[in-house]
Amino acid sequence: MSQYRKCAVRGCQDSVSVRHRFPNPTKFMYVCVQWVDCIHFTVEENYGNNRLRKDAVPSLNLPDQQISNATDEILGKPSTSASYQQLGEVCSVTTSQPGNLDVTTVEPIEEHYSEASSSRTESGLLHKLYVTRETQLSPKAKKLYKIASHLSRANRRLRCTRRLIRSTRSTREVLNEALQHLDSTVATFIKSQITLAGSKSQGRRYSLEDKLMGLILHKQSGRGYRQIFE
Repeated sequence: MSQYRKCAVRGCQDSVSVRHRFPNPTKFMYVCVQWVDCIHFTVEENYGNNRLRKDAVPSLNLPDQQISNATDEILGKPSTSASYQQLGEVCSVTTSQPGNLDVTTVEPIEEHYSEASSSRTESGLLHKLYVTRETQLSPKAKKLYKIASHLSRANRRLRCTRRLIRSTRSTREVLNEALQHLDSTVATFIKSQITLAGSKSQGRRYSLEDKLMGLILHKQSGRGYRQIFE
């Protein structure tokens, strides 16, 4: 006589259905995704990434006795203010008739969890491979994942650098804007001094205009007058 494992849900006495080995998510991920169909949980209790909400309670395909036991156990536990608030936000229980309980999920709470989960996984590389952690990948896939992650980080850094370059102005533009209200001779002299400030004396190069201006300034100085008189 063939032996069947009991269902993981407490109270489920199904011993007729054939038990199959769960597909390996590393080798047959597409089959694994199709298999993850929680027959004891509603769609609102599933995050969409093969995970259930932390306060999810089995409510589908259960005997009547199992539903009453699960709800009585939850309501019988002492709760603090935080847990009471959380229970009140998640579900509302009506006990108009004994043994007949209706669990209603509040839509705004479910939307909040689904949006937070999708924002974490939609843009990631692991979500495209239908996995949630790097440890679920094969050794070859891990190497490719590391290379792809490195390229993605480098691309983000290059985009930030490109935006920074576009936002900053060159030194020449800032200098021209600062000297536009000065006299042309003074502006040329200051620009020449700032441009050649970091160069060595042997590596400095002057234009013809700079040389003529230097002679004019030298002749207008007191030392120039003394040299002329001598």
